[in-house]
Amino acid sequence: MPTSSSVSVEGVEVEEINDNFFARKREESKEEMFDNQPEHNPSEALTEERRTMQKSVDDALLPHVQGVELMEAYLRSTFSLKKGDKPHLMRF
Repeated sequence: MPTSSSVSVEGVEVEEINDNFFARKREESKEEMFDNQPEHNPSEALTEERRTMQKSVDDALLPHVQGVELMEAYLRSTFSLKKGDKPHLMRF
């Protein structure tokens, strides 16, 4: 959904964040595809490196978000369409 709202990302260091940063580690297994698959636990995926990176990005970005009136509420809001809505005519 296009928007005319913007937030400066000046000073936010994201050089270390790439596709590999978000890749899941998969274990090699010769067993059947669906046999004995462990359940995904999101809390196990959060390594200390990822927590540190998230904190540094949040600390740098949050002042910019708070500097734009109503931006924090806008980013927290849930977006949904209802019957009859025309997203191509919406402007934010």
